[in-house]
Amino acid sequence: MNQIKNYKVDLEKRLHGLYFKQVLLSLLSVSLKAAGLFIFLILMFVLAESIGHFNSIVRSLFFFSSILIPAGYLLFNFYKELVVEHHLFSGPNYEELAMFVGSKIDWIKDDLKNAYQLVNSKGQIHSNELINAAFNEVYNKSKSIKFSSLADNDKIYSSAKINLPIMLLSFVFLFSPFSQSLNRVLNYKTEFIKPPKYSFSVKPGNVRITKGEDVPIKIKVFGGTPDELNFNIKRESDYQFEAIKLRRDSTGNFSYVIGSVVQSFDYFVQVGDVQSKTYSIQVIDRPVIKGIDLTITPPSYSGLPKRVQKDNGNISALAGANVNLKIIADKPLKEAKIIFSDSTKKSFDLFNNEGSIDFTISKNRDYFISIKDTNDIANANPILYSINIIPDSNPFIELLNPREDILLGETDVVPILSKISDDYGFKKLLLMYKLSQSNFKLVDSTFRSEPIKIVRNKKEQEILYEWDLSKLALTENDVVSFYLIVYDNDYVNGPKTAKTKIINIRVPTLDELFAQADKKGEETVEDLEETFKEAEKLKDEFKKLANELKRKEQKVNWEEKEKLEQTAKKFEELQKKIEDVKKKIDDIQKSLEENKLLSPETLEKYNELQKLFDELTSEEMKKAMEQMQNSLSQLNRNQIQQSLENMKFNEEMIKNSLERTINLLKRIQIEQKLDELIKRTEEIKKKQEELKNKTQEAQSNAEREKLAKEQNALKKELQRLKEEMDKLQDKMNEVKDMPKDEMAKTKEEFEKQKNESLSEESKEKIQSGDMKSASQLQQQIVKNMQQMKSRLSQMKKGMQMKNQIQTMADMMKIINELLELSKKEEALKNKTGKLSGNSPQLGKIAREEYKQINSLNKVINKAVDLSQKTFAITPEMGKAMGMARNEMAQAISEMQNRNSQLGAKHQNGAMKYLNEAAQQMQNSMANMMNQSGGGMMSLMQQMQQLSQRQMNLNQLTKMMQGGKLTMEQMAQMQRLAKEQEALKKSLEELNEEIKKKGSKSKLTGNLEKILDEMKEVVKGMNTGKIDDELIKKQDRILSRMLDAQRSINERDYEKNRESVAGKEFNLNSPPEELLKTEEGRNILRERLMKAIQAGYAKDYEELIRKYFKELENIYKEEK
Repeated sequence: MNQIKNYKVDLEKRLHGLYFKQVLLSLLSVSLKAAGLFIFLILMFVLAESIGHFNSIVRSLFFFSSILIPAGYLLFNFYKELVVEHHLFSGPNYEELAMFVGSKIDWIKDDLKNAYQLVNSKGQIHSNELINAAFNEVYNKSKSIKFSSLADNDKIYSSAKINLPIMLLSFVFLFSPFSQSLNRVLNYKTEFIKPPKYSFSVKPGNVRITKGEDVPIKIKVFGGTPDELNFNIKRESDYQFEAIKLRRDSTGNFSYVIGSVVQSFDYFVQVGDVQSKTYSIQVIDRPVIKGIDLTITPPSYSGLPKRVQKDNGNISALAGANVNLKIIADKPLKEAKIIFSDSTKKSFDLFNNEGSIDFTISKNRDYFISIKDTNDIANANPILYSINIIPDSNPFIELLNPREDILLGETDVVPILSKISDDYGFKKLLLMYKLSQSNFKLVDSTFRSEPIKIVRNKKEQEILYEWDLSKLALTENDVVSFYLIVYDNDYVNGPKTAKTKIINIRVPTLDELFAQADKKGEETVEDLEETFKEAEKLKDEFKKLANELKRKEQKVNWEEKEKLEQTAKKFEELQKKIEDVKKKIDDIQKSLEENKLLSPETLEKYNELQKLFDELTSEEMKKAMEQMQNSLSQLNRNQIQQSLENMKFNEEMIKNSLERTINLLKRIQIEQKLDELIKRTEEIKKKQEELKNKTQEAQSNAEREKLAKEQNALKKELQRLKEEMDKLQDKMNEVKDMPKDEMAKTKEEFEKQKNESLSEESKEKIQSGDMKSASQLQQQIVKNMQQMKSRLSQMKKGMQMKNQIQTMADMMKIINELLELSKKEEALKNKTGKLSGNSPQLGKIAREEYKQINSLNKVINKAVDLSQKTFAITPEMGKAMGMARNEMAQAISEMQNRNSQLGAKHQNGAMKYLNEAAQQMQNSMANMMNQSGGGMMSLMQQMQQLSQRQMNLNQLTKMMQGGKLTMEQMAQMQRLAKEQEALKKSLEELNEEIKKKGSKSKLTGNLEKILDEMKEVVKGMNTGKIDDELIKKQDRILSRMLDAQRSINERDYEKNRESVAGKEFNLNSPPEELLKTEEGRNILRERLMKAIQAGYAKDYEELIRKYFKELENIYKEEK
């Protein structure tokens, strides 16, 4: 029973749900219809209003009717649906609902209604069990059915089909021209003015644009279709609107475009008296970059300073440079970016209207800056800037020395001079080297490195590196290869490099060095001799040309000019050949000096030889050439003849100098060959000693075999030594005054030593294992080489000593003759000065002057002959003697013209140049004596210095002569007086020194006379009185001082010697008879003792001893 009851309750509940849904659907359907009615009425009223434009009463009727009619319809249908059809007040009829369910479900039909009626009639007619069973069966069949889902929706669908289109249509009216009518209906109480005939749709209406944009205006007209209208515009700069007439286009509308708008404006449209409202176009400026600042910081390795650029965004800098970019805009910014050409972007840090950004440049590219203001408006047409990477160039290196493969010098140190440069600096410089060839060692497969110190931040520098190869322990014919590599300091892209070519350094053999020097020396002599022959030919051409030019025509013709130009060209070529020979000699000297193959004495002679070459290519030669070229351009015969004479003189001087140079070079080569022989003996001795030590320690057969090879190599060096001795003998035979006999004896001694046989025997002993005997033989060779070295060194020293003694003796003779000529010239000058122009004595004096010239010519010839043997005779000496000869010739000419005073003046000039030549020769002798090792200043040297000082003082005094002295000149005169006083004091000290030696000679008497005259000169200077008498006294002082020097040279002060009248001495060499007999040699010994006892300075005593010793040696050689 309870179960049936529960089933019934559940059934009613589900049927009640169906009932509730049917009621809800009915209400919704009625509401849709009422809403549709409301909207329909409103639309009708709006349509009527749009046509009629009614007053507020009619519009009020429209408004309330549209509300009341739908409301009445809604109430009536609510009552009908709820009360009448759905029994709202009596409740649901479950049997009708059951019957409704049955009508919807075929298999239920009336079963549900019948079962529900039976349950309600239980206990009346039918069996309760039967009723329960029937109800239970129907319930079970329908319990899964949701009865509310069976509610009829047709009413809703039908209402929606009608009313929804009406509702959608109402939205169209809201946004159509009827919107104004709707507004008037809704505002029914308000009285509205009747709208105009036309209405307008104007686009874009009120807008904001950016400056420069185009503004398209589109206009639609409602209420009619006029053919034209007025478009009215007023810009900010205008006072009133400007009307622009527009015509309707094919679409029935109007359009107008305002291009590139730069200022705001107002506008409206008008048809007849109907116009639209006024619209505004507001122009907003785009943001603009007013300023741009760049701070470029180059990479630190470059050492470059920061660079600031204003208003220039183009960047040129090294890769790795940091850039700080700042911008200033004309308004606050919302966004700023830098955009590169490779599409990368980076944002600025912003503050108000300023922006800043940092970035590093690494490659070439472009960029621009994009900015936006707070209104999101971007800048227009941004400027495109470029980034240009300045290339960091590769470093540069140049090897200045050595430029080619070289031979290693004696010191094992190679100076490497290189030049490096880079635009920003360096990281390091390396010397790369390896042993590339050797007879006794393993060669290197790779290069080793050695750092060279450099200044890293200096962009260009020359580096001198003294490379010491001694640590490599190189031997003969070993080859070391090297090159330099430099790294720049580019840490951004990595250091770049540059390197030199590979240079090979080979250890030469001694034979090789000497052979090279010999070959170059022989070539040089040949070149000089060939040049000398060309100079002789050129001399003949000059002579021939000079004769051809002796014509009366003022200008030279074309043929003569051609010959002159050819001769000048030959002269120029001769100069060039001399320059080439000079360079060859310089190369020889440099090579021998670097390898220490020359003695200091021979090296000094090479230096003197270079000075001779400098004289051959002097500025005077060049000036003569220029003068000839200038004369040729003017074609003036007289000028050309003068230029030709100058060139002829220079050519003669060149020829003589070449002859002298050849002779001196041959003498130097003999000394050089002697140096070579000494070096060879020294090297053989050294190698033999080392080999002897190895021989004593050798144990294995391999060692003995190696030692035997080395001993055989030494034998070849001994053979080579003998060959070089033969060469030296040949060279000596070509030159005079050479120790040929001594050289022959040296060769004979070398033959007697039998060094080659000793070497061969030693080799055989080594091979047989008799090391003791081999060592003894080697020791004998060492001893022989030491003896040979001593003999050669002594021979060289003796040769130099003999040459020096002979040279000094010859120079002493020339000095004496010059001083004698000067004294005679002074006597002639004094006589000439006292004569009048009509005196018959002038002819006699002129003849005496002519004898003076002949005597001087003989002296000059002696000096020329001596200059072929020594460097002590300088070109300046020859020039002074030549000038003296010219002065004598001028004096003769003046005397022939009966001008005694000018004649005396030229005689005074001749005396001056004679004294000057003697003074220069004395200086040269003093240098020779200092070089020869005495070290103590002789009396002659002291006298020479005092004479030079007096000569300078005389010249300065003559410059002060004439007229009244100014204050400045008086001060100068006081200084000269002090100098004369100082000279007097020095001379007094020298006189005292002579007296202390116990001499009361003619020399001291002359010195005291000089001192007396010096007192008078000093007195005259102090009073400021400079006249001819004072000048003459000074000249006499100088002349007597030179006489004193001559007295020293003539050994004119002996102990207890009495003063006798002066007479001429002929200082010739001792006669040969004195040397050939014992009695004669005893006489020489006595003279030697007398000379030593005569009180000479120690330098002269030593010189006298050497002189007499050399005379004896000459006798022995001849014997």
